[in-house]
Amino acid sequence: MEVLDKVKNINLEEALLDVNKLGELYEVFKEIRSFEKELEDKMKATLNAGGKVKGYKLVEGKNKRDWNLKGEALKAEVIRRGLDPNLLFETKPISVPKFAKLVGHKNVDGLVKYSKQAPVMAKADDNRKEVIVGGQVTADDFAGL
Repeated sequence: MEVLDKVKNINLEEALLDVNKLGELYEVFKEIRSFEKELEDKMKATLNAGGKVKGYKLVEGKNKRDWNLKGEALKAEVIRRGLDPNLLFETKPISVPKFAKLVGHKNVDGLVKYSKQAPVMAKADDNRKEVIVGGQVTADDFAGL
């Protein structure tokens, strides 16, 4: 339980105030999330095998709803009920990468707009160019993106 030993010695309030410790703290919590996933998987496996886990039990999940009929049969039944069959379907463009793959990248020129996205955090040894921002960054800085 090496992860737990790391956590025991952390004063979260102090660590959050010390920007030099944020990366280290982040890495510890990544380990904790990984450990949590393994723990959850083990608990589910135990419960699904009929075992007991103190404080937990299996319960019925939400029901999934799906159509009884498919394709033309569904459309015909909706029409028979006097409803608009067009309400059954959504029509939207496929993604730009899918379209470019189908028709070739040169045929997409002029159809695509590029917009900047909010910067993402990466490890210091990541080979992408670092984005330098000035001043304090807030959520308002990315509101229009």
